[in-house]
Amino acid sequence: MKPRSRDIGFRPTRRGSRRAGALLGCLVLFGGLLAACGGSEVRREATVKRIAPDTLAAWMRSGQPLVLFDTRDRDAFERRHVPGAMAAETRRVGQLRDVLPRDPDTPIVVYNEDGTMDPAGDDLATEAAETFHFSRVYWLEGGLEAWAAAGFNLDGRQVLER
Repeated sequence: MKPRSRDIGFRPTRRGSRRAGALLGCLVLFGGLLAACGGSEVRREATVKRIAPDTLAAWMRSGQPLVLFDTRDRDAFERRHVPGAMAAETRRVGQLRDVLPRDPDTPIVVYNEDGTMDPAGDDLATEAAETFHFSRVYWLEGGLEAWAAAGFNLDGRQVLER
């Protein structure tokens, strides 16, 4: 006697085929989203935002707690920097763990000389956002040059020597 398909479990039920179709659809959608994102660059844009010098100055005047990281080399930092900034030439947040705020909603602002998102500064900002889960990580638009051009105060040797 020839076995029937339902006797040996080959015949899919409508319910099973709907589930399989839904699962396949989800996988295709997820794959499409990954392909559309084009990798980590989009992810970084979503987690590290830009901040204008005047907005940063307003935050500083308000007394709002924030952390400023200067990613330039130590000598450049000592010559001049945004008041309250910390030298972060290590460019790794994990190495700066002792100075990180406990509150993950505390703004962290990262800058360099000209505001271009160089790999070192971008890595520091991205690590703060993604690895340490800080929700408010910013890159200073125009960097220290824009800060100085806007007429905001600077600290450091070069400022004291004037």
